[in-house]
Amino acid sequence: MADERKEASGPLAYLLRMRERYGDVFALRSIGGQRVLVVGEPEAARQVFSAPPEILRAGEGNRRVIGWLLGDDSLILLDGERHMNHRRRLLPPLHGGRLAHQAAAMRARAEEHLDRWPLGKSVATLPLLRALALDVVLDAAFGESRGKGDGPMLDALRALPSASPSGPGDADSAREIRRAEDLVDKGIARRRRRSGPPGNDVLSFLLDVTHENGSPLSAPEVRDELITLVLAGSETTAASLSWALQHLARSPEALAAAAAEAAGGGGAYSEAVIRETLRLRPAVPMSARLVERPFRLGERRVPEDTVLAVSALLIHHRPDLYPEPMAFLPDRFLEEQPGTYTWIPFGGGVRRCVGASFAMLEMRIVLSALLSRMVPRAAGGAPETMRARGNILVPERGGRVAFEPR
Repeated sequence: MADERKEASGPLAYLLRMRERYGDVFALRSIGGQRVLVVGEPEAARQVFSAPPEILRAGEGNRRVIGWLLGDDSLILLDGERHMNHRRRLLPPLHGGRLAHQAAAMRARAEEHLDRWPLGKSVATLPLLRALALDVVLDAAFGESRGKGDGPMLDALRALPSASPSGPGDADSAREIRRAEDLVDKGIARRRRRSGPPGNDVLSFLLDVTHENGSPLSAPEVRDELITLVLAGSETTAASLSWALQHLARSPEALAAAAAEAAGGGGAYSEAVIRETLRLRPAVPMSARLVERPFRLGERRVPEDTVLAVSALLIHHRPDLYPEPMAFLPDRFLEEQPGTYTWIPFGGGVRRCVGASFAMLEMRIVLSALLSRMVPRAAGGAPETMRARGNILVPERGGRVAFEPR
């Protein structure tokens, strides 16, 4: 167990100490009176992820944490049939042929941003990648639906990630969120007044689908899904790419192998780099479920109103699953595909992140575009530890790297 904890720090070190002392399922200190059980073992994770939604409610669990930030019709806050209906709406524009349509736009947007990145000095990559990821997700959400008058709406959406981590008691954050909601509502109304065939962007798709009774989606339904997509699809991707650059800058062999694929848009090794980054530093470290009715987890009876928190951090750092769990070793994913319950950066079961395929494609495209033109070097000092920004784990100093031209 000592080897497992070597070089661990921050939230990971705390979780490893708790597991060493209490086992694979343990209780956290009460958070606002809420009972929380942390799950750090794959079989227990399988039980949680495969439990019926009427027993373990992910939407209600999320609502207690981030409900103040997202609208009532956000996919993340829904349970049961409503969740499945909303999920079916969002899957098509983020998968398959529609996803492939986004690839060229992602590459063009990445090149545009990389043209402005400074070379030859230490720079915090997280804000740079956040701006890039925001533009990518805004392209996907509104690209072909953009029209005259949409500028204020897009600016308000770009401001949301910097406001959202402040928390529900922050009046300024709440004001920014309400302003963005109002502007998105007006943008939806403008799009509905326009004629012409629908585009390949998410807004066009949502305006084209209907409920089972044939009625269109309401403005709040469309708006809440768009804002969720912008928030969930930018912060996590930016953090993951920032971590990837941190690891590559300190791993010459891995950097050389990923750079060799860059001109072709990335390949198997680039995918392995991304998967290993998401193993070591999952942007969202836990997936929560609220126990609606008493639930049996292995031999343990879990009472209602308990939050079960499946810890990707713990599962991803198990030496029985990943030898040398603290080491950055992309090769481990070259021959074996990630396991359903042993690699869970996007959660699991029917609640697995609907944008996972979009995020993986975006990370590969951005990483290959970057490595084809510049070389990341460690900025000096010890590797950055994790800190929480809202519910996302980010590099404590913003992911500082020095870039050299290739």
